[in-house]
Amino acid sequence: MSLSYIDSLDNKAFVPNIVLRIKSQYFSTHQPDSGLVVSSQYVGLLTAVNINPTSIDPFRASTSVNNYSVTLLDRAGVVSLLFNNDTKFFQKELVEIWIGRINKSGDPANDMPFLNYYKIPDTYVNKVSKQDARYTFNSVEARDRLSTGAYQQTTKLSVNILAITTVISLQSTASLPTSGTVQIDNEFISYTGKTLNTITGCVRGEQSSVAAVHSVSTDVYLVQVLEGNPITLLLQLLVSSGGGGVYDVLPDGAAIDQTLVDITQMEAIRAEFYSTYNFKLILGNVASLKKIIDDEILFPIGVRLRGNNNGKIGLALVDRNIFDIDVPTLDHDNLIKNPDFSVDDTKVVNRLRILWDWSDTLKQYLQSSEYMDANSITQFGETSWTELKFKGIRSSLAGASIVNDIQLLFLSRFSLPRPQISVSAHMSASYLNLGDKGDLITSLLPNDSGELNFISTLEVVSKAVNYTTGDVKFGLSYTSFSGVRSCYLAPSDVIVSFSSQKTVTVGAGRGDLYRKGWIMRLFSLTADDYAIDAVNEIESVVGDVITFKNNWTTVLTINEYRIKFADYDDVTDQQKRFCFISAGSSDFTDGKPPYQITFG
Repeated sequence: MSLSYIDSLDNKAFVPNIVLRIKSQYFSTHQPDSGLVVSSQYVGLLTAVNINPTSIDPFRASTSVNNYSVTLLDRAGVVSLLFNNDTKFFQKELVEIWIGRINKSGDPANDMPFLNYYKIPDTYVNKVSKQDARYTFNSVEARDRLSTGAYQQTTKLSVNILAITTVISLQSTASLPTSGTVQIDNEFISYTGKTLNTITGCVRGEQSSVAAVHSVSTDVYLVQVLEGNPITLLLQLLVSSGGGGVYDVLPDGAAIDQTLVDITQMEAIRAEFYSTYNFKLILGNVASLKKIIDDEILFPIGVRLRGNNNGKIGLALVDRNIFDIDVPTLDHDNLIKNPDFSVDDTKVVNRLRILWDWSDTLKQYLQSSEYMDANSITQFGETSWTELKFKGIRSSLAGASIVNDIQLLFLSRFSLPRPQISVSAHMSASYLNLGDKGDLITSLLPNDSGELNFISTLEVVSKAVNYTTGDVKFGLSYTSFSGVRSCYLAPSDVIVSFSSQKTVTVGAGRGDLYRKGWIMRLFSLTADDYAIDAVNEIESVVGDVITFKNNWTTVLTINEYRIKFADYDDVTDQQKRFCFISAGSSDFTDGKPPYQITFG
């Protein structure tokens, strides 16, 4: 049986092989075991791959962009021959990199086919250099294109116009779309058609501006009025102007190919967290599209752009506590160095001012909302006001509710000093990405009680991968819900059918809630008690069909028995993340405290 990439990581057996494709040509450090044949003249030429660390700043609207450098040995001049010594030949070319392993043991069971290699986010060549007999290619990922401008089309009035003019004469309309909106001084004007030197069907005083007289040679700017769900607006700005697909609807944008954008992930995030959010922005003469996206779309909803593990541009949920039982645990099985931590109270914020509801005609914010955290002020004194400004949040689009969400998340995260923790882990944790939440379990850091038994869900705010040595360095931070233990209800399902005493079927879609290795018990609905059977372990989950390692002793009956978690002392660590009841207020047998539920 051939190994997958993640199987290899879990086995802690990482003998790396790196495969590079550029200009349709494959290079590698070693020949893959199967699934891909790299021409022998290009095997061994890939001598170095450097992946610069990436990071998220939870306090600001920024995420670093993935950038790599790869070095190819120009053995016998084979690399030079690919582009006839003209390094411009590679500019803007796609760089694809796969990480896997080769089988040095001779055991076919350790074979990893190329199909199972892990592909890191795609990048594009932005610099090529040569030293001695080696070429170095520097590349950046597609979202770096967002640093360019947008909606910079301008022209000038060719005559004076009155406040009632509906056919406006311009020096040229070549750069304008056939319909749209322009800005002249502080007035917004929509139009429905154009000729060589005029825009026609003009509606004056749009966007609550005032129709006015304007003089010849006054600048005329094309603007784009964007109104809608912030994730939808993000997708439109990423792909419009040539990226293709259903979101390529705007006259200008980053023109990133839709296949390079993780649209499925973004749509899922939109549906789960932001379905009721709506923003409004008027864009014109934009110097950096990335700054607009970061500051006005992503930051106010607690989201950042990142490179996802599928090689596409995706999103990191910075201020949302996402429960994912399948995220790798960082513990002493995969930590390779002692963790470091530091606490800095200089970033404590307990007074927050949010300016919002921007007026595009008055050029000012119409709303100012102030919030304070009384507990933090008692402990640390009043901090200076931290001011956030969001143009896209409007009163007319339920902005007050959105602003309240922002302050709750912001103050819950920054009103107390949070330790920053640095850990180095085995490559088995490499699937943790920026913004992901992971469990850190270590006996080398103190917990809230001062004991050396640290167990907490933390957020990845920086990640640096060394694919040669097979280790990952993470910067970890507390989420906005730090200090609050989230209580997750364990799944429990009635057996709706069974094919044997150990293979059962649960309700449609419910199989997704169970995992291989979980320890379960059988519960009788008639007796309202557990059956006499001992605990049983899940051997496999396929769709809604769950197969256990052993037969149940009790004769199964449809709709009579339910599968439930076993007792706390019998279940796996992963299952212990769900709710369990302790005896009174006592700690569990492993020393972990129970959840406290209060009423008031």
